[in-house]
Amino acid sequence: MELARSLCGADDENTMHILVSCSFARLVWAVSRVVRNLVEPGFGDAENWLRGIHRRVDRSDFEFVALVCWNLWYNRNLHVFKGQGLQAIEVVEMARRQALLAEGGPGMQGDWILSLV
Repeated sequence: MELARSLCGADDENTMHILVSCSFARLVWAVSRVVRNLVEPGFGDAENWLRGIHRRVDRSDFEFVALVCWNLWYNRNLHVFKGQGLQAIEVVEMARRQALLAEGGPGMQGDWILSLV
């Protein structure tokens, strides 16, 4: 079985590409309306990028950013290994539902796991 290529067709993927610079990731972040100016000079890798965001947003927003990152990674794997994938709005909505679950929001139970579609 031949594995699918990246979501955007890039030959060389790395963590920063999957979470930030991929055209699909940029669309997800635009839909999420949480993070502005995603890629700034000096961030270079995903760890430093996340540290930079952590310094700029409150805890709730950072937790949401982490959930969006997890769902971007999950969606990439879904695409590469199963030939399936979500739309950008679906990635964001999954993260929003997971955030509500984590907070024990309306109609949500306190114990939760990341949903796998």
